[in-house]
Amino acid sequence: MNFVVSLATTAVAVFAAIVAVYSLLQQRKEAQLVVNTHFLNDKIRMLVEHPELIELHGISRAELAQQGLTEVELAYILNSIFAGQAFHAAGQVRRVKLSPYRVAMLETGKFETAWKNFIRGRLTMPSAYSAAIDRFYAERDKARSV
Repeated sequence: MNFVVSLATTAVAVFAAIVAVYSLLQQRKEAQLVVNTHFLNDKIRMLVEHPELIELHGISRAELAQQGLTEVELAYILNSIFAGQAFHAAGQVRRVKLSPYRVAMLETGKFETAWKNFIRGRLTMPSAYSAAIDRFYAERDKARSV
């Protein structure tokens, strides 16, 4: 009987340790997300205040103007994308479902131009959220070609 109690106690202790480690790792991931989002917001603010900083990303102000975008519009769209990425990363969503609000933004010409010509692969990292944006445009373009 003592052996069974010892075994059960050990199993409970091991399970508690696993839960504690998992919880610690999740807290660390969430803290990294908060800090990263803070710095991304600072980056966007700096881009609005100093539009010439966009050139550090290989994007000329003339190129933006040729595509009908201002630095402020690009910064706003980029901030919106970062917000969506943060929201879905915090929820650890593997396959993102875009909200009607987001779809309405994606359907605007400026958002599409910014995404395809400047943001995708240049100003964002691959994520479930960026994959959802790519899926939206691929499905929409396929439907239009039919």
